[in-house]
Amino acid sequence: MKKLILVLFWINFGFAQEQYPVFPQCDSLATNQDLIHCFNGTLDDYLQEALNKDTALATYSNTLNILFEITDKGSFHVLYTDATRTNIDEQVKTLFQNFDTIIPAKYNGVAFSKQFNYRYVKQSNQQEVPTEAVTSQTELKPSEEAIHNDVKYIKPAQAMDYNVSFSHMNYNRFDASINTIATPFFTDIKPYLAREVAQYYSLSQDSLARETQTKLGAKLWNKHLVHISGKDYWFTLDPLLDIRLGKNTNSANSYTYLNQRGVTVTGGLGAQFNFYADIRESQGRFADYINTYAYSMNPVGGYNAVVPGMGVATEFKGNAFDFPVSEGYISYTPSHFFNFQFGQGKNFIGDGYRSLFLSDVASNYPYFKISTQFWKLKYTNIYLWLRDVRPEVNVDEYFEQKFMALHNLSWQATPKLTLSFFESVVFDNSRGRGFEVGYFNPIIFYKTIELNMGSLHGNGAVGLGFKYKINNTMQVYGQALLDEFTLKDFIKSTGYWGNKYAIQLGGKYFNAFAIQGLNLQAEFDMARPYTYSHANPVLNYGHMNQSLAHPWGANFRELNLITRYTQKRWFAYAQLSLGEKGFDNDVTVSFGGDIYQSYDNHPNNYGNTTAQGNKASIATAQFNLGYLVNPKTNLRAFASLTARSFTPKVPQVDFVKRNTTWFQFGLRTDLGNWYFD
Repeated sequence: MKKLILVLFWINFGFAQEQYPVFPQCDSLATNQDLIHCFNGTLDDYLQEALNKDTALATYSNTLNILFEITDKGSFHVLYTDATRTNIDEQVKTLFQNFDTIIPAKYNGVAFSKQFNYRYVKQSNQQEVPTEAVTSQTELKPSEEAIHNDVKYIKPAQAMDYNVSFSHMNYNRFDASINTIATPFFTDIKPYLAREVAQYYSLSQDSLARETQTKLGAKLWNKHLVHISGKDYWFTLDPLLDIRLGKNTNSANSYTYLNQRGVTVTGGLGAQFNFYADIRESQGRFADYINTYAYSMNPVGGYNAVVPGMGVATEFKGNAFDFPVSEGYISYTPSHFFNFQFGQGKNFIGDGYRSLFLSDVASNYPYFKISTQFWKLKYTNIYLWLRDVRPEVNVDEYFEQKFMALHNLSWQATPKLTLSFFESVVFDNSRGRGFEVGYFNPIIFYKTIELNMGSLHGNGAVGLGFKYKINNTMQVYGQALLDEFTLKDFIKSTGYWGNKYAIQLGGKYFNAFAIQGLNLQAEFDMARPYTYSHANPVLNYGHMNQSLAHPWGANFRELNLITRYTQKRWFAYAQLSLGEKGFDNDVTVSFGGDIYQSYDNHPNNYGNTTAQGNKASIATAQFNLGYLVNPKTNLRAFASLTARSFTPKVPQVDFVKRNTTWFQFGLRTDLGNWYFD
């Protein structure tokens, strides 16, 4: 056992040695870093010479992206090109097959196939962007230029490990590119790093640039407000806006609105450090069902509500909310194996619209994240500092402190199949002990620590995720989370309350029906009663009175049908959500839907079914049409329509049938997801 633990520790912290493929002229070099530099330079010269001499490519004017691998035998094999002509694609594949074999990549002395992404720009008399080899595990030299091509000084050594802001509409831009079969990209950990995405998609989107004759026009349509760079640093500064006006029919309020203003700063120092920060001042009033939900979360400490996904709020002018929001992090990449982040923000684990492991529906929280990637593995550790803000668990108006530790191991089992193994534990500040040092162990099973500390000290869960690429345009994905489980009762279908689990199954269809930019998605999610809850409600799977997984908590089933379409700067989004959820009739009995109720309050040991209790049918249809004003800042103009139907089986006070039609339009910097479903 000691030897096994030592081996796991060795692998996790990157001491296992990976060696790049070796050209004959690089064989005499001593260090792995020298071999990498020699390999990149030699490969670039090698490919440029071969491709420039090719007669078929002489008439091809477009930039050519080539995804290829050097096999475990040292031969070159093209996996994919984005050539617009079939003869070019075939010629490039033939050309690579004729290359001489070299020494293959090795991991701990064992040869393996390694993939590379190469961007070829045909040489001409005009000055071209230099083309260099890149891999999924090394510096992304050409992609850095693609992202920051409006910076005066562009150096390959500049840090590229900043987060690409995670919103479903924003990620829709490159979802198809990073999900092709030949692309070795781990898509279940979000937000992505810029260097990861940039290998397969140009984040600068210079093809969308609008012609303008003035500096003001360039700042509005194409560039950052402030962009300063030097030999080994760069940073940008931009205004942050979310200004919207709307109308909720059948409401006592004459209109809805959001007035959110702020500033964002992003930058890099040298080759290893990136940073990001934003701060927002916000006032807003939403549709009645959102306002009611915000008030129902009733925090302690002089606050009146919790705005979903944003945080605690005070009343503003009697019928609206005032809520500040801030986010930021520092990112450190000591080598291509590791990335460390410490910040205040959100994380998301999964390939779906929802996540049953960790989603972005709750408010921001402090976190420390370690990402380790090598071979066909990506291992992510995240440590979270959370709050329970309910009045009944807080003393002297201080928010109750709790913590969460999780790890997720993603394994690219085959070019088509990726598996992920998840484990988490939530624990409190019992007896003032703070963050238990045992949970900082990056590789141990958390359940063993939880049992050694007492079964009521923590709330553990395990999960399995998968993604299978049917072809380059279709994939299926899913998650299964296990909170507690008794196999005997599961087989006999007894409805035992302690069988607590959640399941997700979905599919995506990129460039559907051969329509470029049209992406379709269907997803089913369900969670059994009492999943994510605990005997001690403080130890539930929640933060700031919101769920850390699915926004409905537990005791539900839901189907989402989603269509996203982009055409140049225009975009459209349509979604239909249909579901059933079981609610409690009073606070003394828990039917398993409210994760802030103790599961000890369950009325029946057996016969429990999903959506039990006061079952409500919920249907939400959303349509959004908009225009991307500035691709650099992700500023969007939009108009949206939300239609919602909420029908409980047994209406009660403040829990009645309600139909909502909500229209909005506005201008927003798309830095995250608003979930109005």
